[in-house]
Amino acid sequence: MDNNPTLFDKILYDKLRPWLDSNKPDEKFAPLLSEIETIYPESQFLYEIDFHRPFNHKTKYYNKLIINEANSYCNKIINLVNEDKNIKLQKYWINDTLNNKMQTRLKDIGKIIKGKDYQLVYINPRKISFNIDTEHKTDTYIIQFLKQALIKAYLEIQHPFKKLIADSLMIEEDFYTQFLFEPIPDVKFLKEIPEVLIVEEGEEEFQPKKLSFGYNETSTEKLQNICRLLTVKVDFLYDNLTSEKDFVEVMTSKDMTESDKQIHIGCETTQFRYIVDKLKPLFTDLTLSNIEKSKSFFSKNGVVITASNLSRNKHHDPKQKETIDRIFKEVQ
Repeated sequence: MDNNPTLFDKILYDKLRPWLDSNKPDEKFAPLLSEIETIYPESQFLYEIDFHRPFNHKTKYYNKLIINEANSYCNKIINLVNEDKNIKLQKYWINDTLNNKMQTRLKDIGKIIKGKDYQLVYINPRKISFNIDTEHKTDTYIIQFLKQALIKAYLEIQHPFKKLIADSLMIEEDFYTQFLFEPIPDVKFLKEIPEVLIVEEGEEEFQPKKLSFGYNETSTEKLQNICRLLTVKVDFLYDNLTSEKDFVEVMTSKDMTESDKQIHIGCETTQFRYIVDKLKPLFTDLTLSNIEKSKSFFSKNGVVITASNLSRNKHHDPKQKETIDRIFKEVQ
């Protein structure tokens, strides 16, 4: 697997360049729209693109294509980095992706916008009509939307690995001043995605200030043994970043708000959700909502695990279910 943004490159440099004569006819794109299969993010993303609505077949086609590629590229890079347990290799992939691949494309977009006069003002639906100079406005829309998608992808890829690149973190405004050399727009087209909290049945509406899972055993031996076996057998913990001791400390804490421990999960989210359900008899308050409130648990992609994410990933037959079941039976 490589870290090249292949489809973005086709739009910027190759056969999908919107200004090519072969890509000018709007009717060409009407039948192609239904052929695009939607690609979804594999982890919780931070932003969504809140851009002007597409106004013809060509802008609708490129809009969907670009969103898909942004999701696909983020999924690919986050998985690529997490495949390497070596921190140096992780830093290499992140640095090459963000500081080489993506910065180069953003600078080239800035040059295209200036060279072809694809300014944002031409596609403001409150100030212009799209039936005049339609081809230029169509291509402007596509390149401006691609710009937003690249900025979004950069921020999404940066976020799970921010501890590894703490000295070079970017915010949205930086892209305009450092790569695009454009005025920062008055309207932001990237909107933060609000977190969805799930209140479980029987859970109190107002939680006490102290946050605890309510470990109800007198000894931590059982929990330690379960954690150790799960990590060995199903990669439960990402042990380069999280120790068994860290996990036990968080799970048995009387007040997690006083802890700065981070629990990085190495297995799939469906497996983690299944393990949480198996662990519940050892606790009085091991709820999805409390897991989210702790802000202590991170997926294998480095994203904070939320209640909504765990709710969506409930599966009665996750990968290695028999192994997980056997471990809990052995440790009884």
